[in-house]
Amino acid sequence: MRLGVFGGSFNPPHLGHMVVAELAREVLDLDRVVWIPNNTPPHKTPSKVDGHHRLRMVNLAVEENGRFEASSAELDRGGVSYTVDTLEDLARDPSNELFLIVGADGLAAFESWYRPKRILELATLAVYPRLGYEVESGKSRFFENAIQLETPIVEISSSVLRKRLGAGLTVRYLVPAGVLRYINENSLYT
Repeated sequence: MRLGVFGGSFNPPHLGHMVVAELAREVLDLDRVVWIPNNTPPHKTPSKVDGHHRLRMVNLAVEENGRFEASSAELDRGGVSYTVDTLEDLARDPSNELFLIVGADGLAAFESWYRPKRILELATLAVYPRLGYEVESGKSRFFENAIQLETPIVEISSSVLRKRLGAGLTVRYLVPAGVLRYINENSLYT
């Protein structure tokens, strides 16, 4: 099975995530894309929104796409979420061919990830563009091992969405409708 692995805080999941995941699925001919909200990210401040809320939002975001699924693997494992641990778990099924979907910003910082060489042994990097990051430049020695995804740059930022929500501003059409309903029903980000 060709499996796309798409991890992050998803705080909240938004349409930029949706576009990247769907185009990666198409370009890489993936059977499935597994969305994996992290527990405690090693490179970011932990989320103030509980993991079960973020997982529920991801479930709502992916529910209409039969090739997308949400996984609680990193939340269930607890502690700091290291991509290599998740890939090790997924690689236990020998039928899985793994593709790690990361932004160009993630590729630029890839050397600082925990066990980056092992990540490359377990999965093929699939890198989508981000403003301000040159994927094909020599900025990352890991690019030679990556597939560059030609996706539109959709610069929707979860941090900007959180600020808008905190200020009482709309995020309609920036997050899936079910996610927006969930945010409002649970008074998240206010």
